[in-house]
Amino acid sequence: MSAHPINIIIIDLVNQFLYNTSILVYRWIVGFLSPFSDKAKKAHEGRKQWRQKLTAWRNQHTGELVWFHCASLGEFEQGRPLIEAIKKTHPTWKILLTFFSPSGYEIRKNYSEVDGVFYLPFDTPRASADFVSILRPDKVIFVKYEFWVNFFNTLRAQNIPLYMISVIFREDQRFFKINKNFWKKTLDCVEFYFLQNEKSLALLRTVSDRPALVTGDTRFDRVLQISRNASSFDQIEKFIQSRSCVIVGSAYVFEDRIIQQVMPQETDCCFIIAPHEINEERIHQIEKRFSKDAIRYSRWNGSKTSARVLILDTMGMLSSVYQYGEIALIGGGFGKGIHNTLEAAVYGIPLIFGPNYEKFEEAKLLLKSGGAKTVNSEEAASSQLLFWLKEKSKRELAGKAALEVVETGAGSVAKILKTLVNQ
Repeated sequence: MSAHPINIIIIDLVNQFLYNTSILVYRWIVGFLSPFSDKAKKAHEGRKQWRQKLTAWRNQHTGELVWFHCASLGEFEQGRPLIEAIKKTHPTWKILLTFFSPSGYEIRKNYSEVDGVFYLPFDTPRASADFVSILRPDKVIFVKYEFWVNFFNTLRAQNIPLYMISVIFREDQRFFKINKNFWKKTLDCVEFYFLQNEKSLALLRTVSDRPALVTGDTRFDRVLQISRNASSFDQIEKFIQSRSCVIVGSAYVFEDRIIQQVMPQETDCCFIIAPHEINEERIHQIEKRFSKDAIRYSRWNGSKTSARVLILDTMGMLSSVYQYGEIALIGGGFGKGIHNTLEAAVYGIPLIFGPNYEKFEEAKLLLKSGGAKTVNSEEAASSQLLFWLKEKSKRELAGKAALEVVETGAGSVAKILKTLVNQ
């Protein structure tokens, strides 16, 4: 038996009130924490006087405008290949990029392929209406997970087409729970969905009939682009010499301990560790663990060394450094979730990571292909590392499978762009 229309209206109003209240509370918390937290301070200060700044920017950048929005750096990497494809095929179009998180904005605020970079204001009814009215975009593209109720409603009310790219849906998301009628209205604001997989399409169809196409994940295109333009590093080559090399990407303490177990058993091997957090405390922690076996990239002059652990203490190198490895150990799998696996897989090397990978479709594809192995303990990870280090033919076969996953998954940008320009 369906609910009475009046009851539905009341429930929607309550949900809207709760949503708006939560946004206001979050905004207040960010402001309150700003004197005590560097991240909160940047988020708070970066949004000050955004109306004046946005108005001045728009007055200087007239003409057809595409607005891209990403939550943070990871989503930016998914949006980046499409941004650059649009810039190449439609050079007269202006592009504005917004971030919600300081970790994205602070690193990419000077990104040269767009005409402007801003923080997204907090999603209140007034802020969303003002932002869209000032910006007057012709097309809007949000990446992956960013579903902001007031911004979506404002765009629909002003008949501005909104596209979602690299979207992935899961059953445990709020859109498919008790308040799905409220979220259906938000989902229906989207002009076109570009989804990562068939499961996401099936879930979307349970609540919305908006146009959608399974195009895959744009990160496959991005990592191929990176690998074709990968930087070379003389220091890395001097460090490795003729030894086998394991690259540890986004390393936490778990990964440090794995390497510590492997080192005595495989003496003709070196390790490059890129810590997840590049700060003095974390780097000193690695140095203390490996003692004389460790050197920092930034402090090493390239002279002959017997060190077996090189600590990457500079940003922006890892995606190219993977080319020097025989195996990649990816961090995060023993914590909240694994980090970028495709950056390593594109170089045709096998991957090892912890058990927390369920939210990452690309990790599942790599595991299914044999290009990656997941482990539930430090001991299992050490055993798998040693196996691939000793068994070259099996290691190379796994690496080939990893590369094939990337190559097969590429091509989503061209599909998305074709639809966008024809809309």
